[in-house]
Amino acid sequence: MLMTTLVFLKVHGIQSIESQDGIQFYADSSTYHEIANGEHSVDLDETGLVSVAGNFFGPIAILNILNNNYYFVATLNILIFYFSITQISKLYKISPLKLLTVLLLNPITISSLLSINKEIISLLFLFSLLKYINCKKLSLLPMVFITALMVRWQLVIFAIIIIFYYSNINVLFKKPWQYGLALLLTCSVAYTLTGNTLAAVRLNFELSAENHDGSGIWISLIELQNQGYYFLVFPLKAAQLLFGLSFNVSTISSSNNFYNDVIQVLGSLSTLTLFIFLLINKTLKKNSLTFISILYLIFFCLSPIYTPRYLYPIYIIWSILACASHKKNHKEHFRKHERRNNIAADTVR
Repeated sequence: MLMTTLVFLKVHGIQSIESQDGIQFYADSSTYHEIANGEHSVDLDETGLVSVAGNFFGPIAILNILNNNYYFVATLNILIFYFSITQISKLYKISPLKLLTVLLLNPITISSLLSINKEIISLLFLFSLLKYINCKKLSLLPMVFITALMVRWQLVIFAIIIIFYYSNINVLFKKPWQYGLALLLTCSVAYTLTGNTLAAVRLNFELSAENHDGSGIWISLIELQNQGYYFLVFPLKAAQLLFGLSFNVSTISSSNNFYNDVIQVLGSLSTLTLFIFLLINKTLKKNSLTFISILYLIFFCLSPIYTPRYLYPIYIIWSILACASHKKNHKEHFRKHERRNNIAADTVR
């Protein structure tokens, strides 16, 4: 895989990133390289590496450490990929080859291996968070929060939300559904109260809406969300972000942007297929992974900007569930993790 990736970069990839021409197999890679080289209009002295409307910390830090070298970046991506897969497989006692295969069925995974991006870091974040939940080692927390911040600042808040539920100080919400409902209502209220703080995010939404020729459903959902009804529109927003693009498969042949029109569309179709598989196998039942995926959806579907790739971690989580679905003891395996977590969380209750 490494040699294939390096050859691709040599033949086409680097030229595509630098000239922003040809097949665009990436989302923001060219922007990150331009910022690292001081060639982009973004003024980091003014906006900073981390802001409400954007987060450049992770990609720029990696590019600075690796001297903006495309080959070093791709090598690091693949090392992170294999490390995370082997460690997650060991944690949940599943086949690493099976997990590798399921992840590679999503084109977003392949794209994340080729150039600088945040998706590959989110895989490392998920491993560190899941590892912490299962063993409660405080030494893992720096890795959890550093990798979270390298992806986006919102992920730091999400990590705190998850860690709090499984901690001893959570004495109010003993049931997952109680915690999920509390988070949903909190997000609904908080979004309406942070208008000034999220002004930059809402401006980005308005600008993107002007250039979007969709059906208008998303805009209508955001209008309801602005009025405090996020708890009502959340299921529809989650469904559209997860699966909405899969119905655009017919437009692939006439794509203008390879990443948006092909990679993201096929990624959405992969997610929908995986979801149907989990439903048929009755794997989406009470377990920590399903619970975490629901909390992730509640928190990240709050964004008014239509960005399906932000939900890539959901595909990773569901891939773990899919790989465990054929194990005879997969239900007992997840129950064992639940008992371990509940015992830790109930210590002071």
